[in-house]
Amino acid sequence: MEGVKVMIARLIGFLFLFSTFIPASIVYAESSIEQLSENWSMQATQIVEWVEQEKWLEAKEQLAKLAKEFSQSDLAKKDWDVQEIQLLSSVILQLDRKLNQVSPDKESIQFAAKQLQLAFDAISHPHQPLWQQMYQPLVSKLSHYQEANRQGDKEKMNQLWKEIKRDFQLIRPGLVLSKSPYTVAKIDSLINAIEKTPNIKDRSGGIDQLFTLIRPLFFGSEKDVLAVVDPIEAFSLELMIIVICLFMLLVLTYVSWRKYQGRRKHVA
Repeated sequence: MEGVKVMIARLIGFLFLFSTFIPASIVYAESSIEQLSENWSMQATQIVEWVEQEKWLEAKEQLAKLAKEFSQSDLAKKDWDVQEIQLLSSVILQLDRKLNQVSPDKESIQFAAKQLQLAFDAISHPHQPLWQQMYQPLVSKLSHYQEANRQGDKEKMNQLWKEIKRDFQLIRPGLVLSKSPYTVAKIDSLINAIEKTPNIKDRSGGIDQLFTLIRPLFFGSEKDVLAVVDPIEAFSLELMIIVICLFMLLVLTYVSWRKYQGRRKHVA
């Protein structure tokens, strides 16, 4: 009997330790991953600052440190999919290639560094990503494009479209890490359709759709985006079920009424 009591006491002690330390270790692991993401974001921001000052060597060293930490981290714990990991790796490699050119092109390096910053910021600040700061500049350029279209200023329209397209390319890594693949594919498709329209005057429809889409894309939900780019698919499953149920109810009501009418005639 004494041995049984000892075993029960040990079991209770083990369960206490398990319930106390295992959740704590999980919380620590999650917090350390968040801290790691934040650290990567800060390093990316520092790289942007080195690039702005044309300190290529410092930028290279900082990028090498970031790349090493990223490649050696346990990405499985972050619950990222393959596409997200590939995207983050590609923005690192892209900037690395730009920095190792024989004659550094500051403009292209700045663009690649900014993409790196927006990508890593999107994973560390998912609720308020830095790429959302591009909302106002894009809205302004789209508004100016519409005004230039009304005035028939093709040269200005061409220049504005190049800037709009470049801005979307800049924030695309952030979009991929913040939005669903379907939403990103729809944005890519719309921009490609506008780009491939040969007559610049015929682009106004696509630009108008892009202008309508910009706010839900930056600050709305996936359903808000679908309501603009694909209204048919924006209907929720719940609404479709309600419509089907109402239709079935009407059919059953009609059938019952016909049967009732038939019986009345038969009795008469």
